[in-house]
Amino acid sequence: MFETKIRFVTLIAFSLSLTVAHAQLPGDMTNDCVVNLDDIAPFAAVFVGNENSPTLQAAADVDGNGRVDGLDVDAFLTQIINTAQCDVCETLGSGFAGGSGTPADPYQICNATQLQRVDDFLNANFILVNDIDLAGINWTPIGFTTFGDSVIHYDGVFDGNHHRVRNLSIQQSNTDVIGLFGKLGPNAIVRDLGVENVDLHGKLCVGGFAAENDGLIERCYVTGTVQGATFVGGFVGDNRALMQDCYAMVETTGSSSVGGFAGVSFLSPTYVRCYSTGRVIGSSSTGGLVGSTIGSHTVLSCYWDTQTSTTNASAGGDGKTTAQMKQQSTYSGWDFSSIWQITPNTYPRLRWE
Repeated sequence: MFETKIRFVTLIAFSLSLTVAHAQLPGDMTNDCVVNLDDIAPFAAVFVGNENSPTLQAAADVDGNGRVDGLDVDAFLTQIINTAQCDVCETLGSGFAGGSGTPADPYQICNATQLQRVDDFLNANFILVNDIDLAGINWTPIGFTTFGDSVIHYDGVFDGNHHRVRNLSIQQSNTDVIGLFGKLGPNAIVRDLGVENVDLHGKLCVGGFAAENDGLIERCYVTGTVQGATFVGGFVGDNRALMQDCYAMVETTGSSSVGGFAGVSFLSPTYVRCYSTGRVIGSSSTGGLVGSTIGSHTVLSCYWDTQTSTTNASAGGDGKTTAQMKQQSTYSGWDFSSIWQITPNTYPRLRWE
């Protein structure tokens, strides 16, 4: 910490002035849509504790972990070195920000309207180029269908590209298949995407990230609250395929087959290096990680927090105390050099966050 502060003493000498403004992107302390030398002094003031403005505090939380600490320093310096600028979001003739939808040239998504349009191109490939805020949006899950349908689903490659979709709210207590994604098909791949602050209320098959997964989800996470009746999961309501290197911090409520990560494992899915921490509330077949199984499943090096979830039961995974969940030694076989990171007294996070 002392060495880090010394680095900023040197950098401050090159800064021009302190401007109190709302950040347009992580590290943009002066609200000018670019991260450069002008941002150093206000960042340093927050970092050393001399500036308590909530707006500047939020701007200085470059890594998005809810506090300003040493983890933000390298991220901030990277923003300066790259002269990070706001993305310009345009809608082209295709209805997206660029690309042709092929594996080599995926459609680019930069706003909520374009993201919803994915539902009209269920076999195409996409990449996010912005974080997206869905607050106030009347959202239809991508690949929305009836439960168990084998025809309608998203079946392409969706690259989150280290971006977040935030503030998704769906309040449809009598509707099945609720999530950011409805159903992911057998050829679907979704990677490197954060889904933050969901608030979902559905009926059968509800998941913060996806209602039903028949494809591959990797290096993704979800936070928020999820409520339903049956097959309710913090991350996915009904998992039928592969999920790896993912986590859920979601309070999950339902009647049966309710899990902090997955509501139900159907057929023979696999979970690898995943965890959940959210409170789980249900009447029957509840689990800290997985609520129930129909058939069999494979669970490798997956964990849930027995204290924050308020349950010692799960259809799969290993339950650990909060203290154990915040120790790297707990996570057998996890890659903490290129995929995961962990700092003292925190849960693991994906390195791309």
